[in-house]
Amino acid sequence: MGKNAYPAFTQSVFISADQLVSDLILVFVAITLGAFIANFAIVVLGCLTAFVVASILVYQGLVFQYLTQDYLVAVLIVVLGFAAIANLYRQYQHGQ
Repeated sequence: MGKNAYPAFTQSVFISADQLVSDLILVFVAITLGAFIANFAIVVLGCLTAFVVASILVYQGLVFQYLTQDYLVAVLIVVLGFAAIANLYRQYQHGQ
């Protein structure tokens, strides 16, 4: 749906997300969130709250002038993706 509605924005988000995977600090934080917080809904709610607050601050130009909206969406995708994988692995380990 994103490719049909906003192809340039979607392409920019995917390129940024691909580059963010090599940022090990972000990946370690995401894995830690997913591994140590049992309720994944709390992780999602916290990430979405941080995303909304950062988006508002970027839009108003108060802080983070170097960040763009597509970069924030890419960070959200990477963090939620790795946190989900870590959470699933933790649940798998507890099931055995």
